[in-house]
Amino acid sequence: MDGSRDHEMARRGRIGAWRLFATHDAREVTAPARRAFDSRFYDGIPKDLSPEERERRAMYARRAYFASISVRGVEARQRRAPARHGRPGTGRANPPTQSPGPLA
Repeated sequence: MDGSRDHEMARRGRIGAWRLFATHDAREVTAPARRAFDSRFYDGIPKDLSPEERERRAMYARRAYFASISVRGVEARQRRAPARHGRPGTGRANPPTQSPGPLA
């Protein structure tokens, strides 16, 4: 799909969600999805551990997951930066300028 169509679909989706949340409790509507998402962090943790230990390990699994997403985002932005700005590796459209100093 082209970018403009993607943006339009996202906009329509947001409008639909807002309409739904205007008539229903958003926490109730999204609870099954949040439970399913959170369950992935418990999948590799032994069930014989205490609930507190399972929660602690799931917390670290969550942190690792979100940190890896962050790293992938940074890498993607770095790959796009040269093409977007025409200057390899800087990610800036214009080079920084020296301050002329205080005006006399």
